[in-house]
Amino acid sequence: MGAAMSLLIRVAAVLAVVCLSLSGGAVWFGQARPDAALLIAAVRQNSRFDYNDLVLVDLDQCRRHALPLLSISDALAWSPDGESIAFLSSEAGAVEIHTAAINGTGIRRVTENFTQDAHVAYSPTGDALAFTASLGIAFDIMHIDLTTRAESALTPAGAGNMSPTWSPDGAEIAYITNSGGHFHLAALDVATGIQRSIHDRPDRWLFAPQFSPDGTHIAFFSVDQAYGDPRLHVIDRDGAARWELAAADERGDYLADVEWSPDGEWIAFLRRGGIAAGVFAVSADGTTTRPLACLPRLTVAFAWKRG
Repeated sequence: MGAAMSLLIRVAAVLAVVCLSLSGGAVWFGQARPDAALLIAAVRQNSRFDYNDLVLVDLDQCRRHALPLLSISDALAWSPDGESIAFLSSEAGAVEIHTAAINGTGIRRVTENFTQDAHVAYSPTGDALAFTASLGIAFDIMHIDLTTRAESALTPAGAGNMSPTWSPDGAEIAYITNSGGHFHLAALDVATGIQRSIHDRPDRWLFAPQFSPDGTHIAFFSVDQAYGDPRLHVIDRDGAARWELAAADERGDYLADVEWSPDGEWIAFLRRGGIAAGVFAVSADGTTTRPLACLPRLTVAFAWKRG
C-alpha cells in the first residue's frame, strides 16, 4: 500500500508540473523556466510536408515541449513581452496569420485578406504586426493593428518588397526590396513613409534581414544570382560597415532564417540541404560557430523569446 501511494504521489506531482506549464505558469519541466534561453521552433512533420509542429525549446536544459498548434510555412514571431506568438495557420480554413499564447491556448485569427502571407514581425510595442503579402509575383509589406485588425500597406503596391524587421525603437522597418532585377536591403521610416537604401550589391541577392536587439546592426544573408554561395553578414544600421560571419560549406547547404539572441551576442541561422543541416549559432564577432543541437533536425523556422 505504501509503494502504491508513493507512486500515486509521484504521478500527481508530474501531472501538476505539466498542467502548470500548459497553463502558462512559471514551471518548466519541474524547474524555473529559463526565459533567456527559450525558443519557439517550427518543425516539419514527416507525414505531412506542408505542416509544422510548434515546439518550445529550452536551450539550457536541452528540453522540448510540443504545443497543440500547427503552422504552415516558415513565418514565426514572438511578441516583445514574450507572452504570445504569431504564425501562419489554416485553423479557420484559409491560410492566414494567427496569434496564440505561448502555452498554445487562445488561438486567434488576425488576418482575413486571402493573400499569401509570410515573414511576420511584431512591432516593438506588441500592438501591431508587419508582414509580407503577395498576390502572384507582387510582394508588399503590410501593417495590421492587432486590436482593430485594420490593415494598411507600408510599401508601394505591386513592388517586390518582403521580409520586414522592426527596429527596437519602432522608428524604422528594414526589409528586402527588388529593384533593378535584384534584391537589396532598404529601410522605411514608419512615421513618414520615406524609404532609404542600406546596402545594394548587384552581384548578390539579399534576404532575411534582422535588427540586432540594440538596433545598431542588421544581420542578413546573401546568395549569388544563381541562388548559390550563401553567406551570412552583419551591417551597421546606416550601411557604413559590413562584415561576413558565415558561409556555406563544401557540402552544398544553404543558409536561412537569421535570428539574433536576446543579448545580441549570437546570431542563429538554419543550414539546409547539406550534410550539416540544422540550426547553428555564430558569435556576433564571427569567431565562434556552434550547432544548437537541442533543436530538431527538421526545424524550418525559429524565434528567440523576448522580454
